[in-house]
Amino acid sequence: MEKEQQSTCNAQIAEHKLKNINLFFATYGSFLTGLFSIFQYFFNQYTLFNIISSISAILILGVTYFLAYSKWATTFNNFWIYIEKCADAVGVLNPIVLALSIMLSVSKSFELLIACCILTAAHFPLYLIAGYKCFNKKNKPILKTLLNWCKTNIALLITIALAIVSFILWFFVSDQHDFADLWLNLLSGFISSMITIAVIDRILKKQKDKNEIPLRKAMYRDIQLFTSRFINLWEEMYVQSTESRSEIAVDDLFSFETINSIRNNLDLEGNPNIDPPQNWFAYINSCRNDLVKRGEKIITSYVNFADPDIIQSIHYLINDSFLIGNLSTLQTLHVYDLANHIPRPTLLTSYTPEPTPSESDTEMVSQLLSWCRSQYENLHDDTKQTTIDIYPIPSKICIINPTKPPSSIMTEERKDELIKQFIEWQNRSKE
Repeated sequence: MEKEQQSTCNAQIAEHKLKNINLFFATYGSFLTGLFSIFQYFFNQYTLFNIISSISAILILGVTYFLAYSKWATTFNNFWIYIEKCADAVGVLNPIVLALSIMLSVSKSFELLIACCILTAAHFPLYLIAGYKCFNKKNKPILKTLLNWCKTNIALLITIALAIVSFILWFFVSDQHDFADLWLNLLSGFISSMITIAVIDRILKKQKDKNEIPLRKAMYRDIQLFTSRFINLWEEMYVQSTESRSEIAVDDLFSFETINSIRNNLDLEGNPNIDPPQNWFAYINSCRNDLVKRGEKIITSYVNFADPDIIQSIHYLINDSFLIGNLSTLQTLHVYDLANHIPRPTLLTSYTPEPTPSESDTEMVSQLLSWCRSQYENLHDDTKQTTIDIYPIPSKICIINPTKPPSSIMTEERKDELIKQFIEWQNRSKE
């Protein structure tokens, strides 16, 4: 029995290894074939081609051996998910590149060479797209950092690409003196540009960043106060509308589940834990006005200096988001209801739209929190100390007095009673 189980286990391992090898060659086979054919077109009669062919063969055999026998290759599922997505993306190119490679080895047609180069280069964006789909949810900050770096250094990347092209063209026409000098001069110019962009510009940028540290700290302080007060508003609403007395992360406070729990339980006729006492209508309206005022001041003061992402987040939250901007409807509707004797249930959900929060709300809050955390880590450095003190935004929702029960939970009986009264009023209004 044990031998049969061991045999089955060995068969499954062998099948898994074979699948991994097949996926690897489905992913990179057409790319390697196209690359091999391009080199063969130019270097078929040179020793360089033989060297490259030998190195390629050794690498292919080494990777195959690694995939077949390495324990690491069978334990990292994310790696194989990525390889599988790449195989799905580029698999259609395999027979096309293979056919072009065979035709190119026979005819030596320049048109076939161009087609082979285009299809081989097309692998790179497909690999990147597959990587984004695979790792976006789990490693979004890494990808976002990489994309931001590419955007910031686009000039350097273009210069490097042009330098590589100039080198390749110079290498191919080195025996033609006129064109060789042209491409060699271009290559020298691009290398000089790379040095200027990569070294001199970075020195100037670092000096500029150093000079701007006091302004950046002042801007961070304003945005940190805005964010902290925004968190405090929803923290108080959460604490007074839930029986739970355990700490939760700030990110979880703004999740769809938590916000809707607040909406469904918070009785707006209750009182937040503040002095002087006031109901939620007055408190929320006061906090909302304060946040809008602070947000508008930040946008006006730093619009030409701050990152576009943080300006977008604050502008959206104070103008279009239920989490701040649209909270003004609570006080307006409440005054209207009192004036017209409308028995609307005083639950938060009765005054807010569905669905709440929207995807845009969640994205903008996440963008705001991420910016504050990254800026604090960057500015809270001994080498960057100035007379301006900075503080981090809260990371968790702390309940100061866990033994004190929440003050604003509406009971189910009270909910049913108010909903019944509101339905009766609606029916009377239709008559």
